[in-house]
Amino acid sequence: MQKSSTAAVRGGTKEHEPESRSRGLNMGQRVDFDPDALMQNLEYDRELLCELLQAYVEDAPIRLAALTSSVENDEPGGVVTAAHSLKGMSSVIRVNGLEQQALELEMAGRDGDMDKIRTLFSTFQHDLERVLVQAREYLATN
Repeated sequence: MQKSSTAAVRGGTKEHEPESRSRGLNMGQRVDFDPDALMQNLEYDRELLCELLQAYVEDAPIRLAALTSSVENDEPGGVVTAAHSLKGMSSVIRVNGLEQQALELEMAGRDGDMDKIRTLFSTFQHDLERVLVQAREYLATN
């Protein structure tokens, strides 16, 4: 699968500037699932798209629960593992903004920066839950 540089991020405004180590990522943009971008990336294979989305809606909540537990228990190593998994999963379905947020969480975990993790986590959790709703709605109608 060839990686596209086009983000599946729509609208939104900057809520704050990323810190210098954040690699210029904008954590304030609205992140949405874009089925058209994924469909195009998959060469219009609707069956494959649905298979990928089904795996995502089944696995992402499990990874999010692990991430949540790691945040609540101040376990940066667990944050690294869960965020890394969610980063890859989000990349597969082309939710680049969510992939970038997961990367930020992963890097903060590698740095052991629980304050930054807690700051990033709320937005990530909200955006992931919205993407899951969008993905489930897509599956229900296709």
